[in-house]
Amino acid sequence: MQYLRDIFKKFGFTDDSKDKVYFLLVILPLLIYISAVLIFSINIPADDDYDAVLGFLNKFVTSNNLGEKVWLLFSQHNEHRIFFNRVVELLQYCIMGKANFYILSIIGNLGWIFSFFVFYRLYKKKYRHYKYLLPISIIFFSFLTHTLMSWSMASIQQYYQVLFLLLSYYFLVYKFSIKSAILYQFFLTLGVWTGGGGLIFYIPAVVYLFFKKRNKEAIFTAILFLLNSYFYFIFFRYHLASSIPSFSYVPMHLFDIVIYSLNFIGNVKIITRYEYIVGLIFLLCSIYIAFKKRCEFQILILLAVGLTAFAVAIDRIHLGIWQALSSRYTMYPIILLSSNYLSILSDRNPKAKKYFYIFSLVLSVLIFSIAMPNGVRNLIKYDSDLKSKCIYYFDKEEHAVNIYEESHRLGIYNLSCYKK
Repeated sequence: MQYLRDIFKKFGFTDDSKDKVYFLLVILPLLIYISAVLIFSINIPADDDYDAVLGFLNKFVTSNNLGEKVWLLFSQHNEHRIFFNRVVELLQYCIMGKANFYILSIIGNLGWIFSFFVFYRLYKKKYRHYKYLLPISIIFFSFLTHTLMSWSMASIQQYYQVLFLLLSYYFLVYKFSIKSAILYQFFLTLGVWTGGGGLIFYIPAVVYLFFKKRNKEAIFTAILFLLNSYFYFIFFRYHLASSIPSFSYVPMHLFDIVIYSLNFIGNVKIITRYEYIVGLIFLLCSIYIAFKKRCEFQILILLAVGLTAFAVAIDRIHLGIWQALSSRYTMYPIILLSSNYLSILSDRNPKAKKYFYIFSLVLSVLIFSIAMPNGVRNLIKYDSDLKSKCIYYFDKEEHAVNIYEESHRLGIYNLSCYKK
């Protein structure tokens, strides 16, 4: 920071010039991230892409029944209903005439970029300059989410679910009008039909509305939650995945579930194998900030991330506590840290704000310096595996071959590297 100040003084930079420099520094991580997405995204399906994209399109295209087509849009994929994915896939297919996983990957990553701009919007409510936005930009685009950067269906599901969470809480907290009420209800509902975790986002919203004595909205939101749950589980006939543990399994492994949840929250690659300690620190600090600053948006994000961590732990604990360290989950600690940062940044003490900014900047740069090289290595390996294996579906290669051959026959997708 002193080095930057010396440069500014040496060249006689005005405040406006300084802000332009900070703006360039803010967009640099974004540009690096976009470049990596464009380089490493590839028009080859992997893992769940076969069922969620090609398998769905095969059934949708060959169906002549409108009711069946609607049912397919809301059909279950593993433990989720990925309606939003299916709509995006259909639009891309209808516009281009073939499924294109490169385009789908880019569309998916736009969800994460839009999520950053939600925080940008929150930031610009209080600050006109770009200086204090830098730590958020660095951690957002630090390649912590590298698994999603080139995985088509997962990037759409995961990134947009977080985007809809942020948008729903943004309109819930910061806008007071009929239009904003419609928007936050819309994004809450869309979050449900992007992934099952979206149902969780209703709980903090209902609690918040009752707490703010917006009782009519709270009751209406609770009714919508129940309606979404009814259609999700009953109307569309939800089937429990065979991998989901039984109810008796949960109390017997409560300690493991807690450790899994803390791993989930602390998954920013600072201390490898001790993420649960980082998660505990993050959680305690977040709770302290919630009580100290009373920032409503931060409190909602804290509740949503905490409940999501616990729900994912129950669903995935049988795979081991270290499964929480998958990079597909790192969006949640990122948005939690970002909301914490904005809450503390509102401190009126200039000296405290200065030291906190320096600490946050150092932490974000540390995370970036660890996560980016690791992310690039994994992206290169993933790209190499896809190109060398051609058909890539862990433990389900024969199943993937059958789906692809049907897609090829229907003219939905052609895999040039495939030889029968």
